[in-house]
Amino acid sequence: MIEVTVHDVMLRVPKGEKPQWVVPRERAKIAFLRVVLLKENTGNRIIPIWVGPFDGDTLAMSLAGISTDRPLPFDLMARLLSLTGAKVEKVAITSLRNDIYYAMISVKARNRIHEVDARPSDALNLALRVKAPIFVTPELMEQATRLLLRPDNISEGLETIRRTYVRNREGMAVVSFFAKRRRTLVKTTGEIASYAERQATPIV
Repeated sequence: MIEVTVHDVMLRVPKGEKPQWVVPRERAKIAFLRVVLLKENTGNRIIPIWVGPFDGDTLAMSLAGISTDRPLPFDLMARLLSLTGAKVEKVAITSLRNDIYYAMISVKARNRIHEVDARPSDALNLALRVKAPIFVTPELMEQATRLLLRPDNISEGLETIRRTYVRNREGMAVVSFFAKRRRTLVKTTGEIASYAERQATPIV
């Protein structure tokens, strides 16, 4: 297994506009999904995973150290596991089938390890909250070769993926997201925004 960290959470915004976490329905195809970047700990390969806005934004808030007045679902999940004495040993992104990633959460309860099927976004959000290690299988790294990025080509790599997606999915709603590592919420080329460490509250 290859250990990874959540490197960043990204979205695309129109040129000349500020990044927004919430967008009107008619703009959903521009800024609806988020891209979670998982980077291997001992190398430079990065796997992008597209997730929904709520899941991506809660991941971004965890990275930024932003809390809410009331517990979010993943906070509640972590608290319930703690109360029952269960522990998340690790989470793993295990496979990519039909452009969908699959994940597994390993939970230790009553001295037994249980493997629980999960969406990657749920598994990653829970892992950040309970500080569990995150892994990607070597097979997935090989399987996702066409999607792999490096820290120095994130923007270009995601643009290539987007163009391939548009060409191969004609007639479907197109969602466009790009990435570039930043430690603050910024615009880069006018199209790229990064949710990393932030001092302010989310833009709404």
